[in-house]
Amino acid sequence: MAFLSRLFGDCLRDRRRQLEDEDGPADPRNSELLAEFAAHSSHAPQRDTIPSNTVTVPTPLPNDHSPLPSSLASTSFFSQAQNVNLGYLTYNEAPSGRASRRGAWEPGWKDLLMHTAANALYNSDARFDPPKCDEDTRIEVIGQIMDWIAARNSPTRMLCMTGAAGAGKSALQQTIAERCEKAGILASTFFFWKGDATRNTAAALVSTIAYQLGMKTPALRPHFGRAVNGDPLIFKKSLSTQFNSLIMDPLEEFRSTKGDQELHRLPYVILIDGLDECEDATRQAEILTVLKATLLGGSQLPFRIFIASRPEWPIRSALEAKGSLCGLAHQIRLSDDYDATADIRKVLWRRLRAIGSLSSDPRALPHLWPTNEDVELLVEAASGQFIYIATVVKYVSERRSSPVDRLRVVLTWRPAEGQRTAPFAALDTLYSNILSAAKAEYEKVDTNEHEFLLLFMSYPVSSLTGSSYAFSSVERTDAVLGLPLDTWKLVISDLFSVATHQDDVSSGHTRLHFYHKSFQDFLYSKLRAKDLYVSEERIASFLLQPTLRDILKSAQPYLLQGVERFALLISHGWPDFTFPHDVALELLYPAITEFTQSGGWEKVKACFTTHKHERYHFLSEGIALYMLRAVGIIVFDTVFPSMAELGSVDLQVASAIQTWQYETLSQIFKKHRVKIKNEIHSTYLHLSELQLPNSQFEADWWALWREESKALKSLFEFVTSGGKFYYSKGGSNV
Repeated sequence: MAFLSRLFGDCLRDRRRQLEDEDGPADPRNSELLAEFAAHSSHAPQRDTIPSNTVTVPTPLPNDHSPLPSSLASTSFFSQAQNVNLGYLTYNEAPSGRASRRGAWEPGWKDLLMHTAANALYNSDARFDPPKCDEDTRIEVIGQIMDWIAARNSPTRMLCMTGAAGAGKSALQQTIAERCEKAGILASTFFFWKGDATRNTAAALVSTIAYQLGMKTPALRPHFGRAVNGDPLIFKKSLSTQFNSLIMDPLEEFRSTKGDQELHRLPYVILIDGLDECEDATRQAEILTVLKATLLGGSQLPFRIFIASRPEWPIRSALEAKGSLCGLAHQIRLSDDYDATADIRKVLWRRLRAIGSLSSDPRALPHLWPTNEDVELLVEAASGQFIYIATVVKYVSERRSSPVDRLRVVLTWRPAEGQRTAPFAALDTLYSNILSAAKAEYEKVDTNEHEFLLLFMSYPVSSLTGSSYAFSSVERTDAVLGLPLDTWKLVISDLFSVATHQDDVSSGHTRLHFYHKSFQDFLYSKLRAKDLYVSEERIASFLLQPTLRDILKSAQPYLLQGVERFALLISHGWPDFTFPHDVALELLYPAITEFTQSGGWEKVKACFTTHKHERYHFLSEGIALYMLRAVGIIVFDTVFPSMAELGSVDLQVASAIQTWQYETLSQIFKKHRVKIKNEIHSTYLHLSELQLPNSQFEADWWALWREESKALKSLFEFVTSGGKFYYSKGGSNV
């Protein structure tokens, strides 16, 4: 009987805690029930109060008609009973009016789960086989980080680790996360990544942190659930509001209920990796500002925050002198403060020998390959960047080739003698070798007509800024360029160590995907890529004629998209309207001539009048004026002046273009007639009286084009005023 008493007492205490967690201690409806709990447990038999030789007949159990003294009467089966042995006992509590309230917080908790970025967790399936440090590497820096984490009373509660691309920041974060999880102190993780739409913004940051806190400490879930119930639109509000409502307020409520001691027993390590992978630098800065204002700004919460990022402007400016985090955060400069040479050497020997042991190439046997010279060359080339080693290992481990031969490709190319070593020199060497080898393999096939690098750079790349002129998918690029189906697969077949493809489920589009952001940086830097560099001017020149041909055969919505792409190609390739004469004469003018003879300008004009929606209205006017200027400068300012005499085709092109220009100007002028300045009006009237020459240019024609060009510029500035539409090298805004 003493056992049952103790068991019943434990049940009462558990139930009391449950009620407090579900409804809060301040709920007056708990008072009577909790008072009955206390009264009942105070009269329960105590251990050792019944003599061992006492035999007492138990009180009979109440029948169905017995009166119930209170809402707890159903639990008072053994009042004053002694030496009772019931064998098997099953107790079922009947539902009461309170049952519907006991899970009132659960809808809010479930809504929180729906707004959680599962891919951002350190152990997410989306991050399967994530990079992490070998047990015998990065010992010094891991020790410093873990010591900082353990020093809970130190004044700095934020640690910021910055380092160059490929320095091993994510591997360190993963290793720290696993160690903290094993120690029971990991509160939450968030791994940003540009290539994943669920974790490349700050939208799900707060909810994901709250979710993990609730999973670690179930007693926090009701607090989070009630917070969401109280404001179902909380996930659409500012980052600061979310942090206060979903983190600060629930934890303060928990502290007031449980006390400071319980609060400080919570897991306390928050890890944020790849802050620079969060889209928009202003959002990165906002995250740091909110963390400072909430978790660092006088808060009594126990958390210690470890952030890793490239040294981009938001975190760099915050940490420097007079920055918002100066003195509040401890900084580790990974690339500057630690020499990773010895660790890279260990990893190389281990990984390459493992690859060799699985190869069928007898030259790759562990006692033969790699050589000490190979490893030392790689260590020197790595320049402390683990991404170099990771990329080498991925490239060499291709199972359809010999690792010995593929490693030789990596080691073959060398910078010029006397060249100063740049921060990314080793990585550039690797990318150059891989690209050169892929180029050579592609160009061996004599049926491949287009230049390899130019074609590769023309495909759309996921999460790549500055490629708004690219087509929507690799498949559409092949179609517009008139290439056989799946040509893009052949182009990247030797580049899978640095690039793959990624399917967008929502749109059905397939785009290329670069494994490393540093590869993108390399491709778009002339100083780094050297003779493998492809300028945006060359890409624009390559895509312009196929784009014009695509306009001729397209219907909406591709028609307007094609017209917009034409303007974007001009803005990216020649942002200041300076067209090299040879490019204009040999490439642009033939494309414009073909387009003109096929009735292209009539189709473009019709495209501008088909959309009544305001968005397309401003888009159409902006593109129209941009195209009027671009085509006029190419034809009348660049190509024609170099011709001694115009042929009949040239005159037809000139007449068609001028007619299209005047009609488009007239349409826009009529709409804005009252507002346009008088000088534009008079210029337009003057231009409308222009008579085309019969055989050669006359001086007054050039003067009129100059006036037309000024009118176009003024109209463009007028129509696009107020931020409605403008073109720049960065793309377009609508």
